[in-house]
Amino acid sequence: MTAGVLLRIAGAILFGPAGAGLALGLYALLVPDETWTVPLPAGVTEPYEVFVNGVRQEPGVDYSALGDTLLFSKPLAREGRLGLLRWASMFFGVAGTYRKNDSVDVVYESRGRRVVASGLPIIPPGGRELPPSS
Repeated sequence: MTAGVLLRIAGAILFGPAGAGLALGLYALLVPDETWTVPLPAGVTEPYEVFVNGVRQEPGVDYSALGDTLLFSKPLAREGRLGLLRWASMFFGVAGTYRKNDSVDVVYESRGRRVVASGLPIIPPGGRELPPSS
């Protein structure tokens, strides 16, 4: 069991449903600075499946879940928008783009149907959301 799960359980026991938010704040203080977070879309409830670049991730091994947030210790990156020079070099066939561009997807059930939330926002340890890929 991860520290986040223990804090969420303790927060819920001590402070009721609002305790999960308090536990998330406490967890943020205890988690190492190298944690990438991915907020889940509204309406996502367990059970759900998490994929990074199309590869299924295992809870507790590849990521931790705390409330409506996924926590990754493995670095995640987004390429961001292409600058004019890079776009022109690709257009004229001079060079391609080989930067890392991770995509986090979640598959969950809503109203009896499987739904895929693709390209979820990635928030690096500094706390600013990475730009969407183009």
